[in-house]
Amino acid sequence: MVIIDGFCASAWTIVLGTIPHNKICVTSRAKLGFHAAWDAGSNGRKITNPQATQALYSMYPFEVRRWIDQRGGLTPQMIFLSGRELAGMYRPCFLNSQASSH
Repeated sequence: MVIIDGFCASAWTIVLGTIPHNKICVTSRAKLGFHAAWDAGSNGRKITNPQATQALYSMYPFEVRRWIDQRGGLTPQMIFLSGRELAGMYRPCFLNSQASSH
């Protein structure tokens, strides 16, 4: 079981594509950040890597891809998924001794 409780961004979002949907839960504090993949250029600037971006995008579940598409796709700018939108995609989890076992 993977509990997302707080900020999860960049490479951490790969968990959505590698862990079965029924093994992921989110707390009310969960916040996912997505952006295009990038490489470091010769001058230290970030250069978007379209192939790596597509590879990341293709790993995400359909609902997450649709949400990303509705916000213009993966770009260098971070976009955030949280609150009701995230709760509509993943089941809630609770961080106490009576944690949900669903």
